[in-house]
Amino acid sequence: MLERNRMCDFLRFLCALLIMAFHLSLLGAEEGYPFSEAWIFVEFFFLLSGYYTARHFAGTPEIPPEAYARESVRYTLKKMQRTMWYAVPCILAAYVLEAFVIVADHGSPGEVLGLLTNLPFELLQLTAAGIGTPHDGTTWYISAIALLTPLLSYLLLRCRDFFTNILCWLLPIVCIGRWVTFGQSTSGIAALLRGFVWMSLGVLSFRFGALLQSVSFPRAKRALLTVLEVLCFTLCILLTYWNIRYYRTIYLAIFTGSTLMLSMCSDTAALRWKGFSFLGELSLPMFLSHWVVGRAIRCLAAVMSRFHTPFPMYIRVLLYYALTILFSTVMDVCVRQVHRKRKPADIPQKQPL
Repeated sequence: MLERNRMCDFLRFLCALLIMAFHLSLLGAEEGYPFSEAWIFVEFFFLLSGYYTARHFAGTPEIPPEAYARESVRYTLKKMQRTMWYAVPCILAAYVLEAFVIVADHGSPGEVLGLLTNLPFELLQLTAAGIGTPHDGTTWYISAIALLTPLLSYLLLRCRDFFTNILCWLLPIVCIGRWVTFGQSTSGIAALLRGFVWMSLGVLSFRFGALLQSVSFPRAKRALLTVLEVLCFTLCILLTYWNIRYYRTIYLAIFTGSTLMLSMCSDTAALRWKGFSFLGELSLPMFLSHWVVGRAIRCLAAVMSRFHTPFPMYIRVLLYYALTILFSTVMDVCVRQVHRKRKPADIPQKQPL
């Protein structure tokens, strides 16, 4: 069984917090607030998805060519199964909230009906392709993963040599070199290209990580790798805090730091606190639920303003983070309980990534 990467769990949680900071505009924060460029940490999650997909297929037995497509779809459905347990409640909550806002603003029944006609496209995870209008601003990521994972998996099976040795680095170089700001896209071809570029970099990170693991590093060099890894992520955080738009520098730092962290060749691999695993598991429900929580707090602020009741920004932010973490914890516990009941007791639980 592969050893769990506690540093990866911690970074998943940290990136979820930073993405929440990027969406402080939901609460009414004025333009130019710290971490206004923290959308870029979504790329870290795309990279992780590509990395673990590559690791999965590198460790699977030989699959006959006629089963490549079927196996790609099977892997995607299995991967998305638990994710949808988090995504569906968040999407439904976003639509209920949106309908409430329409009714409160004395909107017509036709507006509510028009809102609901878009719901099937979002539940089917088609919004990243530009089909339908997302009313939960975070589910486009899940949509992109659902649409791109079968393609990535099939390429890893059918064209393993070409993809892992050429395309996984050539495509990101060409795309980032030509469209450095395409990373802000959340719909259509640009969003799918954004996701596939970073999933490809995840495959490249897996290749580099395998090379690093084949080398025996003395203690001093492991310490240097640790310093480099920490510096990379610290640089990303500082640049996004100050809203400095050195996107290519941040991209390079994310890739380098992630590769060192995932290779487990630095001293961060020695982290053993199990609390990091819990925080890592919270990252996905946090990512999906914070948009609805932020919108709800903004609605509450609008109601309070009608009664001339102050609702300071710092209280909104505290509520935003506290309620998101609370709801995410409840969702995670509920999903775990459902999975325990659905899975026979004699089948061992799969070690989470």
